[in-house]
Formats: sequence, structure tokens, C-alpha cells
Amino acid sequence: MKQPLADAPASDAGRLQVPTAVLPLAFGVLGLVVAGAALALWVIPAVPRLTIIGDELVGLSYIVAGTIAWLRRPSNRIGPAITGAGITWFIGDFVFVPNAVITALAYALMWLPNLFAAFILLSYPTGRFFSPAARALFLTAVAVSAAQYAVRLFVLDATGDYGCTCRNPFAVLPNVALYDVVMLVTRIVVVLITLVTLVLIVQRWRHASPAGRRQLAPVLFAGAVGLAAFAADITAYNLTKASADAGALGVASVTGTLLVLARTAVPLGLLFGLVRTRLDRALVAQLIVQLGQAPSPERVDEVLAATLHDQTLRVIYWSPAARAYLDGRGRLVEPSAGEGRAIRLVERDGSPLAAIDHDAVLTDDPELLTSVTAALALAVDRGRLETMVRAQAEDSRSFPTGRVTLLYSDIEGSTALLDRLGPRYADLLAEQRRILRGITREHGGREIDSRADEFFAVFPMGSTPLAAAVAIQRRLRDHEWPEGATVKVRIGLHTGEPEIGDEGYVGMDVHFVARLGSAGHGGQILVSQAARDANAGELDHDDLPADFPPPRLAK
Repeated sequence: MKQPLADAPASDAGRLQVPTAVLPLAFGVLGLVVAGAALALWVIPAVPRLTIIGDELVGLSYIVAGTIAWLRRPSNRIGPAITGAGITWFIGDFVFVPNAVITALAYALMWLPNLFAAFILLSYPTGRFFSPAARALFLTAVAVSAAQYAVRLFVLDATGDYGCTCRNPFAVLPNVALYDVVMLVTRIVVVLITLVTLVLIVQRWRHASPAGRRQLAPVLFAGAVGLAAFAADITAYNLTKASADAGALGVASVTGTLLVLARTAVPLGLLFGLVRTRLDRALVAQLIVQLGQAPSPERVDEVLAATLHDQTLRVIYWSPAARAYLDGRGRLVEPSAGEGRAIRLVERDGSPLAAIDHDAVLTDDPELLTSVTAALALAVDRGRLETMVRAQAEDSRSFPTGRVTLLYSDIEGSTALLDRLGPRYADLLAEQRRILRGITREHGGREIDSRADEFFAVFPMGSTPLAAAVAIQRRLRDHEWPEGATVKVRIGLHTGEPEIGDEGYVGMDVHFVARLGSAGHGGQILVSQAARDANAGELDHDDLPADFPPPRLAK
């Protein structure tokens, strides 16, 4: 069974917060310094003003988005990668510095942001490559980029793209022919890498679950556009031999502009994803309200699935009586994570309450998952508390008056169950009461009293007591009880107008429904003519037993 990660002690968490925050903030400040230095190049007459403005907008958007992501998820590499893309984005601007050393270094490394972008696209949102093919593709991109950087730094003698009329001081092996061949081959390989990356992104999207697609959408779609524009830019360069970064007009200039705009969408997409996560967490407050209304197990699955955007989600519950996890219908379930699935245990003070079987992609947003888990724990714990105090709380409330339907039930063979289970009988009885109370509320009824193995409930007119009785028999039949025990209740239903005294309902109607229920057999529902007339309607109960011995006669 997959175990949840233990929370760090408060003292340890306090010690870790400072260094965790310092590193992203330090790189964020470094990025601002680099951005300021790039902006200072404005004073150089040869620097294209629009290029500087565009780079400032794009680079700063990467730096801000990356710093935020890094602070929020320090263990995730996406934040550092986004920040690194923003810092290195300004390298190309320093090509215009009239200094041979600076301009040669800047020209050699100006495509470094492409590696950060490739890493983001191939590892988003976990910061880990989503497949071995993605890892191999990234390593290939690193090797090709290293070859480009090397020939630009050590083989290229000079170029018109330099910001000064100077030669490359690092050109230890100047060779124009070698430079042209290596750059042509590596550019073609880069285009192929780009296309393969696009294919991997599309395949990943197609095979992703709905929850996974929702997480991938913000950055992957923006990145796909950026990759397409980048491929077009490289292709245009090979056809025209013009550098868009140098401000040339024509096809390369247009595609270069599109590339800048598309890359701007990547950090904006990330920021959108962060804002959307905040909105998702706002739904947790609504979730707590809805779970506080004691919904049915099916409704619990529905509201949790809506909050986490995972329609495959299901909740299973820990049964103290069975000492195992059961689904909403009481069937035994072993919480194990299959392919693409994950199990989140819900506990209170080290004791199991429930477990959430969800799409594994949701583990990429641990804060949201933790909030939802806490809300579910609160609801389950609250439900168990209600089991202990409901009878006392009802005493202070006014019961429905007028014509109502009364339900009485008790467990057949309770003494034999007590002898068989011993101390565990208390857990069985508590669980049986929780089931009856939950179904009673689902069908518009209200508990009156529960003593030993007896249970009384009232249903005002307009509710569905017959459906509640059928649901009780089904749930108890399908429930997994400890040591293979079988819990059968006999149920009586009667409609009348009982009086309300200091201790609840009194009168002949109360005595009649109790005798009616006691006259039945385990698994049987006895309905008075008055209850049948007041609650007319067809009920689907063909799956329940119909053959019982004659009713027991009261002595």
C-alpha cells in the first residue's frame, strides 16, 4: 500500500524555510540585475531599440514567473528552469557591446535559453522527463548546442553580427568552411529535434487523462507554438542566411518576431496555471461546506472529483469493524495504485479514516491535494462524531408534527453476534448505526433514537421512507462485516400522527411500528397499510429476498 509522506516537524520546517526562499530570491535578483544591464545598452547607438524592449518584456516575464514557481515548489526543477531561461534570455543583447571579449561570448552563447525551454517542455509539470525518449532528446539537444557554442567561440573568426568591428579573441582554430558546415548540420539537427519534440508533446497530450491534459495545457500548448515558430526561424535562416536577432528584414525577421511572441506565452501560461491553482484552492472552501452537509458516498465522490477535476476519482472508507477499507456500498476494497493511479491516505491522529484513489497526475499539485484531503478528513471525522452525539442533539430539536412515517429496525440475532465478536461488536454496532443514519438523511428522514441494536427514525410527508428501507437492506447485505459476520435487520414502517412528549414521540403509532418491526425476520421489511397508502409508488427491490417465514406474533 502506498503510504503518504510524513509531515516534517514544525521546528524542522521553520529551519528549512529560510534557505529554500533565499536561493530563488537570489536568482530572481540576479535576473533583475542582468535585465538592468541589458536595458543600459540602450545608450549604444547601434542597439535596436525594439529588440531591447522585446527582450526586457520576455526576459522579465520568465524571471518573475520562474521565481514565483521556484518559491512555491522548491523541489521542482521547473521554477529554476524558467528563471534560467529568463536570465539567459538577455545574453543576445550583449552582442552589441563594443568589446571583443563580451560580444564574442554573447554571440557564442546567445541560444542558451533554447536549452532551458526544451527542458521545460520535456519535463513539465514535475521537473522530471516524462519518458526515456524525452530524456534522450534533451541530451541530444545539449550535445548539438555544445557543438554550436564551440564552433562559434573557437572557430568563428568574425561576423557582421558582432557589435564591434573586431575579431573573435577566442578563435584558436579559425576556419570559415568548417564553421559553415558545422552550423548548417547542427541547425538541421535542431529543426529535427524541434519536430520530434512537437510529436512527443502531441503524443503525451493524446495519452493523458483529463486531469493530466488540464495540467499540461497552459505551458505545453504555448511551448508547442514557440517550437513551431523556432523551427520556422531556423528554416528561414538557412534559406536566407539572415539573422533575425541582428534586425534583418524579410522572412527571418518576421519569424523571429513570432518566435519572441510565442516564447512570451510560456511564462504567461505558467502564471495562468498558478492563478488557476489558486482558484482551485478557493473551491476547497466550498468543498468543506458541501461535505459538511453529510452527503452520500456517491455525492462525496462527485464533489471531490469536481474540485480536483478528476472524474475517475473514488473514495474508500476505513471500517473499524471490518478493519479494512470499504467502498461506498460497503464492499471490501484493497487500496492499491494501478498504472496511472495514486492512493492518498486520509488519517486523523495516525488512525485511518479513508483513502482517495485518484489520477497520479494530481500528485504534481501536492498543496491542493493536501487541502482536499484535510477537508475529507474533517467530514469523515465529523460524521463519526455525529454518530455518538446525534441522539442527544435531536432531543433539543422539534420533531416533525402531523402525519409522518415511522421506521423501526433492530438486528436479528444480535446476542449471537455479541457472543461471536466480543469487544468488536461495539464497532459493528457503531458502523451499522452510521449506515442507517446516513441513508435516513439521504431520503429526507431524521433519527429519533437508537438504543442497543434498535433504531427509530421519522420521515415527514414528501420524503421517501420506503426507498430508505430498501436502501438499508441492500447496504447492510453488501457491506463487509468483521469475521465474515452477517448483519440482518428487520424493519417496520407505519404512518400515523403520533404525539410528541418530553422524550419524543409517544402513543399507539410508536408502539405499533415497534411491534411491526419486531414481528419480521432479518432482511425483511414490513409495511402497514397506512404506510403503503401514504407512500404509494413502485420500488425496485427484486434483488432483495421475498420469501420469509410468517411474521412472529406478539405474545
